[in-house]
Amino acid sequence: MVYPEAMRRNLDLFGGLVHSQRVLLALTQAGMGREDAYQAVQRNAMRAWQEGVDFLGLLKADAEVSPRLAPEALEACSIWPITPSGSIRSSIAFSAVPEPPDPERRCSRY
Repeated sequence: MVYPEAMRRNLDLFGGLVHSQRVLLALTQAGMGREDAYQAVQRNAMRAWQEGVDFLGLLKADAEVSPRLAPEALEACSIWPITPSGSIRSSIAFSAVPEPPDPERRCSRY
């Protein structure tokens, strides 16, 4: 059984921090050096954790991150496998073979 509400509630407990690796990869794909990308993600992740604020909101407002990734690109880094209609994206949630990355998006979904 899949309980989407419970999945979302559990993921939301961490304020989006579960997406940090995808953001790091997206930043490096956007041309930011790995060390700089790591520092930007770590800085925002620590602030989100310590202050209990939204990680995505911090990233969107960050002066180093926002020029590299548009808000839509940051939102695309979400690993949440539920579509707006409520159905599971089976190619994301259950497939062993990743979808090819979309060149228009900075985060590929696996």
